Amino acid sequence: MFPPSDHSRVVTRPMQAYPEQAARSREPKEAVKTLRELSKREAGLATELYLELKNKKHNTNTDLACHCAVKRSPQSDTLVGFKWPGKNPVIIQVHDKSNKYIGRGAFGYVYESSQLVIKHGRSWIVPEGDQYKRVMKIQEESDDAQTEVSFQLQQQGTLGAGIINGVRYLDQLRLPGETLKSFFQRPDWPLGEKFECAVAILECAQNYVVGDKLHPDLKPDNMIYDPAKKQAGFIDNAHVRDVHAPADIRPEGPRGTPWFIAPEQYSGMHMSQKSMVFSLGIILLNLFSNTPDHYEAARSRAVDGLQPELHPEKVLSGLAQTNEGFVRQFVSFLLEMVANDKELRPQMSVCLAQMTAFQSAFQVISTSENKIMQQNEQVNHLQKQLSLLKKKNAAMKLDHKSQEEIRRLTAEGDNKQRLLQETLLQQEQTLNDMKEAQKKELDGMMKEQNKALDKEKQRNRELQQQAVLLERRARNAESCQKHLSEKLQTMTVEVEQLTDEAKRMELNLDSHCRTVDELKGVVSEVENRKLEVEQARVKAEEKITKYELALECERNDHKKSMDRLREAVAQKKKLESEKVSEAEKVHELSCRLYENLYAPLASLKILASNRADVDKAEFAKKLPGILEAQQSYFVKIIYLNDLAKSIFCNETIDGAVKPYTHHSSFRPFSLYSRRQQVDFTDTQRMHLEAVVSEAKVLVEKMLNGNEECKRKVCQFLQEGFAARVQFTDVFTKDNGWVEPLMAATPGIAKYRFTPKQVAEFSQSRLCKEFNDGREGDPAKSKQLTGFMTSLEGMNETDAAKSLLKMLPGKAPVDKLVALEHEFLSILTRPNAYTRGEQGTAAWLAESMWEIVAGEKYIREDIDSPSATKMRHIALLRSGYAEALTSLKDRELTSPEVEVLSNSRLVRFSPAQYQHELQNFQNELLYTVTTLLESRQNFETYKDYLCQKYSAKFATV
Repeated sequence: MFPPSDHSRVVTRPMQAYPEQAARSREPKEAVKTLRELSKREAGLATELYLELKNKKHNTNTDLACHCAVKRSPQSDTLVGFKWPGKNPVIIQVHDKSNKYIGRGAFGYVYESSQLVIKHGRSWIVPEGDQYKRVMKIQEESDDAQTEVSFQLQQQGTLGAGIINGVRYLDQLRLPGETLKSFFQRPDWPLGEKFECAVAILECAQNYVVGDKLHPDLKPDNMIYDPAKKQAGFIDNAHVRDVHAPADIRPEGPRGTPWFIAPEQYSGMHMSQKSMVFSLGIILLNLFSNTPDHYEAARSRAVDGLQPELHPEKVLSGLAQTNEGFVRQFVSFLLEMVANDKELRPQMSVCLAQMTAFQSAFQVISTSENKIMQQNEQVNHLQKQLSLLKKKNAAMKLDHKSQEEIRRLTAEGDNKQRLLQETLLQQEQTLNDMKEAQKKELDGMMKEQNKALDKEKQRNRELQQQAVLLERRARNAESCQKHLSEKLQTMTVEVEQLTDEAKRMELNLDSHCRTVDELKGVVSEVENRKLEVEQARVKAEEKITKYELALECERNDHKKSMDRLREAVAQKKKLESEKVSEAEKVHELSCRLYENLYAPLASLKILASNRADVDKAEFAKKLPGILEAQQSYFVKIIYLNDLAKSIFCNETIDGAVKPYTHHSSFRPFSLYSRRQQVDFTDTQRMHLEAVVSEAKVLVEKMLNGNEECKRKVCQFLQEGFAARVQFTDVFTKDNGWVEPLMAATPGIAKYRFTPKQVAEFSQSRLCKEFNDGREGDPAKSKQLTGFMTSLEGMNETDAAKSLLKMLPGKAPVDKLVALEHEFLSILTRPNAYTRGEQGTAAWLAESMWEIVAGEKYIREDIDSPSATKMRHIALLRSGYAEALTSLKDRELTSPEVEVLSNSRLVRFSPAQYQHELQNFQNELLYTVTTLLESRQNFETYKDYLCQKYSAKFATV
């Protein structure tokens, strides 16, 4: 909606013409100074381009199109040529190789350029002179480019414009001055120059209005001001509207900038000079503030549907202390310009007159203040002399002077003091008179300006009254014309009705005559019809006989088809009975297969006990052999999961006593702390350790297998209970062996998620925040978003709370699910984090680490970690811990147990990433496991494990 505008200092001033002959002649008629002569290569290209355009002919005498051609060279600047009908070609050198672009627009770039001329018919030169200093705007062809070309051609300040291969070339004159935005950034810009700039801006806007032009995007970026000539100009003239040309190209949406756009221009795209007045009012309010570049005095909020944000107290705050009345009237005038109702805003001409008056008043105030300052300096000087004289008189000593000398000096001192006091009083009286005269002069000037303004307003009211009167007369004339038109239309209808009636009577007479003739023909047709009907009856009887014979044949065929259908139905029933028999056989074979597969597991479960009649070491001896006998990794995984679940939960078999029981009566008096509900026996720990060891051996084999094995092992490590169970009584604060083993396997990351999961996880609520801004380029510097930067400045608890507020849902389980999704999004977006390039010091540190630790400092592991990525994962874990605080004092529900048990974020171990994340304390798994195995949640947790990890051998 708001196209960027960076066409700095590129414009022809509105309503300003340039001599056409000087702009399009091949050779200058007067001698010009040479700024630079083109090289032979450049001159050759310029001559080729000139001859190419010279030989181009226009189709007809009415063809006014401007021909355009381009010559490019990798060693020199680009040459662009234009040729108008009946004129010599114009060659322009675009400095796109020797200089960088000076402006960048929505669809292209702007470069400095120079008009070339032939000197003495031999050499091409770049001449001196402002008229030869050009700029070339090169951009894609669009409606914006077309409207700007139309505007520039109307100003006659361009040497030409054309399209080559979909690229628009537009020549413009380069004007002196700088953008108003650069003046806004000058803290020492004198106030007097600000008034001069304001008058120049309003004069330029008045030129647009007088020329029936409306600029849709007025802002400091789009204004050029030349303080030497006290002239201003507007740039970015795309979609400048012509009041009298409604057929011009219109933009699809509103054009403007949010801080400066008028309300009616944004809401209804109604553009008028009052819209320009509003934008200029916003600019002037900020111009006369102490910090114009902060735009604190005024901003438009039409985009948000709100009133403008105004702070008039920031306008001329320093001058208000000495000239409150002047500042009050000036601010009131500027506030009228930014009224939300466009009818309350003054006309552009009134704004220019008022600003000119205020400039004159300020000059009077400035002159008077300078005079008052000079008088104050004189008074201060006299006061200092009087003070010195008094000190001299007091310092005289009686023993060095006679009494007469003392009296004489005293008299002289008194006379001088009296004279100085009289002079001081005269100066003060003169100062007061000057202040009074200044006040009277200022009041008189303001009264005259107010009278002129009142006359202008009275004239506007009279013009409005005249317009209303003319409009009323026009409505009356229109009403009379409408009445006469209706009367004429009524009479026309009546005449048409009479004419129709006469025609209808003539038609009736003709119709009667035709009817008589038709009746005669009908009689003959009836007789012929009777003969035809008799013949048709005979033919119909013949066809009926034929149809009856065909129907009999069809009935016989139908009977045969029904017999075949009955046979097919009987065959179908026979096949269905055979299918049921085969299904029963398949079920019987499945049951036998289930019994055969379950038999080894059942025998192991019998050995998984510490009863006196069972050898405790027999379980660990038989487990490897039984697993080795299985051909399928899937069956082995089911065995290990079922055994780990059965031993961990201490499940009973057929309602018998629990397999593992404590035999010592002194166990409650143990000196070390145990887990709350999972108090393993020694045998139980030994059996669990055997299952975990076999799981680790199985994982190492599968990690070295084919792609299918790696996918299955990733699924097992994520969902398998045997890969996560901890067989010790005392909790440890590490994450076991799974994460380090996977991290040591190169390329395992691509097997952890399916393409469907990657597509699901890659988009999350905060995916735009969780990245390092490098976009896959190690050479780029890290660029965090504003939100992540603010979190880094907080402590861990506040950062976690701020993160939770950004996530959807209110319940704690919703927050946990959202955190899990953000974690998986980080893992599945490969370009979200990129390790930066390393210097010599980093390389030496890697080498030392490889020598000491025996492994590379930076590994291509499952998550390709970087320091930023690790910090963001640590932040997610902090948020997870914060969300758990509301779950610790109550019993968990089944969905909450499921979410905590399956969380990858909880089991993620940064132990192998300590070089990216120093001093990381990984206590989240410890906290979650303690919560799940607590007295109030353990039964729910066991039910979930039994439900999830029950062996289903029938699906093997």
